[in-house]
This record gives sequence, structure tokens and C-alpha cells, in this order.
Amino acid sequence: KLDLELTSVCNAKCVDCARWWLDANTQYHNPADTHANHHWPLDELKTHLDCLTDIRSVLICGNAGDPFAHPQLADICEWMSERWNLTAIGIDTNGSLGNEDTWKRLAVIKQVDIRFAVDGLNETNHIYRRGVPWHRVVNNIELFHSMGGHAVFKTIDFPWNESDRPHIEQWANKLGWKWILEHRWSPDLDNFIMKQHRDNAEIKDWPATGSNKPMNKDTTPWNELVHGAVESWQKDGGRIDPEC
Repeated sequence: KLDLELTSVCNAKCVDCARWWLDANTQYHNPADTHANHHWPLDELKTHLDCLTDIRSVLICGNAGDPFAHPQLADICEWMSERWNLTAIGIDTNGSLGNEDTWKRLAVIKQVDIRFAVDGLNETNHIYRRGVPWHRVVNNIELFHSMGGHAVFKTIDFPWNESDRPHIEQWANKLGWKWILEHRWSPDLDNFIMKQHRDNAEIKDWPATGSNKPMNKDTTPWNELVHGAVESWQKDGGRIDPEC
């Protein structure tokens, strides 16, 4: 298995994403997230991954960015499908990005399985998936389906989409796809998300002075923080499995 993060670029403004910091009124760029808004170029990716010879499945999740924000997504998936004897390439997306050429090329790769985040319908999806145009989601779903692509719908069980779920499931069934209901990692966020909900939330930079300074004042580069945490865990006898 290979868990692959291709990009940290995203058009969405989901409240609990690591890309942002929030206070009671404002959403800010996360000053500690120094790796945000970067793509992993295809040539560099090949250099890192070409030594791997027995990869069977790939998950392109999009932990801090949407995979369809990467301009070379189709190129990367085509290269991986030719390089390895893959059974699956799972791609998670908010569904609003990507051009027709990318969707068409992915539709003909038999291992590709798109997982659309459908967290409501036209009146509710944007409460959590802020900044995601609903008409673009619908257009891309219909486009990918018309090209013979395979996908599933994933819906997080927020209280505001409960009445939408039967319709989302029916929509998936009509397309011949599967629908999955996912439990939230923290139901305590519900009220906070509703409080922060704005259709066109403005993202601001942290002010140089004042009370709204980031809590984390550590300027250590992100990769050094990660390596330090891993080394500390291993020294204490902790086990690390190669899976997200």
C-alpha cells in the first residue's frame, strides 16, 4: 500500500483543516503550516518512487489539499498504473476541481476509484465544504459517470445533512455507485462549524502584533518537527506501521 499526498493546494476552506487557524470571528492562514500550497512534481515523484516494485494499491487522500488541484494528476496516475500491477488507485476529492481532460483520462484507468465527498446537497454541502461550488461538484460527477468512470459517495454524518442522506444514497444508486456514511471524528465541532459558517469566508494572515498571535510560536521547519516526533517515539519503543 502507498499513501500518497500529491499536493497541499485546495480551494476549500473546511473549518477543521490543518491549513487554517481560527478564533471566534476570523479564519487565518496557519503560520506553522509551512508546507501548504505546494505540488509534488511528476519528475521528482518518479525519482522517489521508481525504486518501489511491488505496490498493489495507492491512496491519494488529500490530507491538506485536494488531489485534483494538482495539474499533473492524470499523468501521475497513468505512470503509476503502467509502473506497477495495481489493483486500486483511490482518490479523495471535494469534487469541484479538475478539467474535462483530467476526468476523461482518469475514467479510462480501470484501477481508479474516485471518492467524492458529498456532505450534503445544494443547500447544505457548503456548510462544511466551504468554498466548494455545488454546481461544479454536480457537473464533475455527471461528467465522470458519462465517461464510464467508477466512484463512490462519502458523506460525513453531520446533523444538518441528515435529511439529505436518503437523496444522496439514491443519487449514488442511480449512477450505479456505492454510498458510504462516515462518522465524525469529533461531534463537538458541530456547533463550532455552524458558528464559523460563511459562504465566502475571508482568509487572513496573522497580524504581526495584537492578541491574535498563533499559539504555536515554534519556528522549527515542519519536516524537522515530524522527524523529531518519529525519533522520540521509536526511542521509547514505539512501533510505526507503514499505514496512515
